[in-house]
Amino acid sequence: MLVIAVHSTEEGKIIDFCKKLISDFSKNFSDFIFYRNIPFFLPVSSDFLADSDFLQKDISSDFSATDFSNDELKKLAGKIKALQIEAPVFSKDFTSILLPLKIEAFNENHNSFCTYFSFFPLIKTILKNNAFTEEQKLELQNLLDKKNAASELFPMQLKIFRLANQEQIDKITTGLTSFVWKKIK
Repeated sequence: MLVIAVHSTEEGKIIDFCKKLISDFSKNFSDFIFYRNIPFFLPVSSDFLADSDFLQKDISSDFSATDFSNDELKKLAGKIKALQIEAPVFSKDFTSILLPLKIEAFNENHNSFCTYFSFFPLIKTILKNNAFTEEQKLELQNLLDKKNAASELFPMQLKIFRLANQEQIDKITTGLTSFVWKKIK
């Protein structure tokens, strides 16, 4: 699967934000378990890949199983003109807090810039007994909104990152098999 690995400086800021958020949620919702998703690799939108006509791959195939060569990674990285992490949001069922990734890239098919979104489950929730009530969902949303506003972290412009192939090594281990660094000026 093609992923964005953020620079360690930005990753540290996001991890600190996560810790504070999990701490606040855990204090107010003791019947639920909140934990950070690891590793912190942001998935790249399959639409972005499908619009990359230079790839010598069947665009109807499953991109999550595709391994890209270093040349393909360099070409894909060259298309990216802006990369931004938006403020976290809840999934529809409130089992995850998602981190939206916004990619602005040049699209050869349309001869213009296009915007692509993907979502990374930043924090996951384990429900011990039952699902959140509507009142609890509203309280969770309010807490998240307050944290987002207070942090001034988002939206976060990523200027240095790695575009990489992520591989599942075994049941619990994933790693990057190849990558290219990208610096946006």
